[in-house]
Amino acid sequence: MNIIDILKNRELTNYPKRIFFGRGKQHEEYNWVNIDWYPPYIYIESFDESKSVNEIINFYQDSYEVITSNDKNGEYETIVNENETFFKISLGRNKNTGLFLDSAPLRSWISKHSKNKKILNLFSYTCTLGAVAMKSGAHSCMNVDMSQSSLNRGKSNYKLNELEVKNIDFQKKNILKSLNYFSKKDPFDIIIIDPPPRQAKSFYYKKDYIKILKRVESWSHKNTTIVLTKNDTLITEEVFIGWLHENTSLKILDKLFAPKYFEWKNTTEQIHFYICGYTNE
Repeated sequence: MNIIDILKNRELTNYPKRIFFGRGKQHEEYNWVNIDWYPPYIYIESFDESKSVNEIINFYQDSYEVITSNDKNGEYETIVNENETFFKISLGRNKNTGLFLDSAPLRSWISKHSKNKKILNLFSYTCTLGAVAMKSGAHSCMNVDMSQSSLNRGKSNYKLNELEVKNIDFQKKNILKSLNYFSKKDPFDIIIIDPPPRQAKSFYYKKDYIKILKRVESWSHKNTTIVLTKNDTLITEEVFIGWLHENTSLKILDKLFAPKYFEWKNTTEQIHFYICGYTNE
């Protein structure tokens, strides 16, 4: 099927969303391109510069402003609204926009379960989960990331949502070297572990994820909820759950799936979010 025939049936909403997920390999001839909607922009992300995106641009440009990931004009910034929480987005040559669209179900879960909770948000990136949590009435949220620029973006997201910015809530740390630091804090009510799938030299997915899993109980109380992201497409769900059972006493209470148009042809590559708790036995 031609990509234009597919796009004709993709409805745009007031909220940001994925329109086409070529990387999921559902349409092999277009596995080099993703298309997203960040109102008011159509954003085309190409992973193969030898391929032309002109057909897609021509389809949208009469009705919308179109930005591509290899745009020669640099970056464009805009503010998007997802369920009445606002985020700053950068589109253009920066492959990371500031908002992971596939994590929308997790942000929705956080919005429903954060009230009065003390939260630890590891690998916080631009602190979108923290902003959602605080806007939903969380007691506190410690956002931790190695990147100061990401944390600064997180502070901008807090300000956009009229949230108080406290420096203690934005911690620039190498998480793997700070495991004892979290143990010295009062136990958290919700701990979010959402590491990058492949980040050379700074996070080795299997080894380092297991290292964190082995320590997470020391940051918890008996009713703490642990939120785990399985976002490495090379790791199957069976293997990931094996890590959980071998290294913790956690039990999976719920599983969240990536939203529509993030489906992978090979279902083992699918991203999942696991809501876990301790077995009080």
